[in-house]
Amino acid sequence: MVENLIGARAPKVDAPAKVTGTAVYTIDMRLPGMLHAKVLGSPHAHARIKYVDLSMARSLPGVVAAICHQDVPHIPFSTAGHPSDSTPDDTYIFDEKVRYVGEPVAAVAAETLEIAEKALSLIKVEYEPLPSVFDVFEALKPGAPVIHDQFPDNIHGDFTKEVGSVERGFEEADLILEEEFEMPIVQHCTLETHGCIASLESSGRLVVWSSTQIPFTLRRILAKGLDISASRINVIKPAVGGGFGGKQDVVHEPICAALALKTGRPVRFFCDRKEDITITRTRHSCVIRMKTGVMSDGTLTARQMEMFTNSGAYSSHGPIVTIYAGVMWAPLYRCSNIKFVGKTAYTNLTVGGAFRGYGVPQAYYANECHFNNLSRKLGMDPVEFRLKNLVEKGDRDPMTNWTFGSCGIKDCVVKGAGKIGWENREAVKAEIARNGSRRRGYGLACYSYGSGAAPYAQETTSAIIKFNEGGSAVLNIGSADIGQGSDTIFAQIAAQTLGLKYSDVIVPSEISTDVSPYDTGTYASRQTYIGGPAVKLAAEDTLRQIKEVAAEILKSSPELIETGNSEIWVSGQEDNRITFAEVAQEAIYGRHPRQIIGHATWNAIGNAPSFGVQFAEVEVDTETGQVDVLNMVAAYDVGKAVNPTTLEGQLDGGIAQGMGYALTESIKFDQKGKILNADLKDYKLPTAMDMPGISYIIEETMEPTGPFGAKCIGEPALIPTAGAIANAVSDAIGVSINSIPLNPEKVFKTMQNRGEQC
Repeated sequence: MVENLIGARAPKVDAPAKVTGTAVYTIDMRLPGMLHAKVLGSPHAHARIKYVDLSMARSLPGVVAAICHQDVPHIPFSTAGHPSDSTPDDTYIFDEKVRYVGEPVAAVAAETLEIAEKALSLIKVEYEPLPSVFDVFEALKPGAPVIHDQFPDNIHGDFTKEVGSVERGFEEADLILEEEFEMPIVQHCTLETHGCIASLESSGRLVVWSSTQIPFTLRRILAKGLDISASRINVIKPAVGGGFGGKQDVVHEPICAALALKTGRPVRFFCDRKEDITITRTRHSCVIRMKTGVMSDGTLTARQMEMFTNSGAYSSHGPIVTIYAGVMWAPLYRCSNIKFVGKTAYTNLTVGGAFRGYGVPQAYYANECHFNNLSRKLGMDPVEFRLKNLVEKGDRDPMTNWTFGSCGIKDCVVKGAGKIGWENREAVKAEIARNGSRRRGYGLACYSYGSGAAPYAQETTSAIIKFNEGGSAVLNIGSADIGQGSDTIFAQIAAQTLGLKYSDVIVPSEISTDVSPYDTGTYASRQTYIGGPAVKLAAEDTLRQIKEVAAEILKSSPELIETGNSEIWVSGQEDNRITFAEVAQEAIYGRHPRQIIGHATWNAIGNAPSFGVQFAEVEVDTETGQVDVLNMVAAYDVGKAVNPTTLEGQLDGGIAQGMGYALTESIKFDQKGKILNADLKDYKLPTAMDMPGISYIIEETMEPTGPFGAKCIGEPALIPTAGAIANAVSDAIGVSINSIPLNPEKVFKTMQNRGEQC
């Protein structure tokens, strides 16, 4: 019987290396003669640099180089690397102006880390402090401090799109609700902090090992910032200890590379946790204003969202995050009149960048809390309200006009409600309330999210499969596995298509821009949906060549050759089998020697959204404001679950991140823009002890544009979590709190203000 690998719980291809500690991360690497780098951060949120004196640092024994803005090219680039005008070139390796506390001003490379750290204390910098601004609305006011001269109003992203007429829709409405929601700045907090090693080869080529999600984009940005040809740079991605979008950006690599070019020796730079929180990237804080019109029966007549995004000191992904929030917010509910207005502004805070969900968690937190409040005003059950308005298969995305080829969101809501005990919730709440100070609450939040970034961005992946002498296949793909398990999915697709055993497909964890085929990067939950077809096509190309050789051996025609379990036979002659290894031997050493290599490139032909809902059951202690999440139900339409185990792993991690966003996480600043909680002692992440019981419902709808029917799940795993928990807290205490995190102090004060028993 032929093994079916699509839908199987195949073990992760990198699991043995990771559990045995043999996986090589950038931080593990040591090169002969390697130097250690540290950066000096600005103590000011906004200032001009009058001069930098590096002489004492350079004279310290053990220091090999010290550099500042005078020692590197002054060429602006975008750290996001989008090949468009949407993210401006506003960043330099070092500049004569600093725009947030902690921004790198200078760097040193020394024989030891201790010497490098000592050298930083010897660098003398004279600053001319400038007025600073931290609030997004203050930054938009006339006369506000200008962060970048080319944007005198501080707006570097301004996007408006309207479908139909919201003005007409509001005129038709029986009820209009307007609300404002606020979300904080939060950090990725990956286990492996940002880091890289740069080395200059004897040929003059620069090699950069980086914990990155975007090897090819990183090469392009380095070439621009360093003013050298991309052909002189090879970027290598080893194993990566988590990214969550934070490593979809370029932060420290240009500094490290500049030091390597200066010294001619390998240079290693790794952020400590404080640096990682301060100088890398964060999720954008934003304020969202919702306005919705409905008929008395709950039918939507108009939906409007205004999003004001605080990008921090540099653009990074800011404008695109805002746009993506809008275009992913619009499609989930049927409505003829929709308007999104998004403004992205500079401030003097740490830089916002890509973060799992890319602005969509902010949009759906606001929307789903708003819809809960709207259904309450209508006197409708929140589940009923959503079921009345949710889209179905065959509906069109109002932003792209593409038709939904699959959509199981209504089934997800119905099944999720049954699993959480939605119909019996009032009885449970009443029973809990009779027995003390705790209050039980139930909430839900839905989402939709595209599988990739098309048509808003280029979506290209290439794959190469080399058929080995022993009958195994080596899959070389430029799509970076950063811990999410995409290499495992690709191995399953390749093995299924070829007819090989899963163990006979090899996927190297290392990506090299010199050797690996091109890929635009790991982002937008695109790996399976965009990379999967490239792998499948490359496997089909490889299989065609394998069948030609097998047909010669079996004296048949290629069209009659069948494969499975690493064996080959002629259709109807299953007892007469040969192995893939025998075919490989014939291909390499036979009468017509050849190397069998299959290859393919895939460009997106669609952007099939995954859909889903999360239900939360919480308890609130009315004496302290403490919120405990008791149970979560996660129901997702993923098209096809290629590997249920890795899918559930994504859901576990996503819900944990979403809980942190809802309840505990927020970067705090003092009045001068300095981060007050740049460590994991004061920056509160959920732990295993905080995790609730989680039930999964996987709805398979078989998306026609996805490989074997699959759609995305990586980022969507966290999108509805904050909204579901916030709505459950609102249900428990009887009032909505339109900002997160819902820490005990905020919940307690809200209950006090309402006269609740506390």
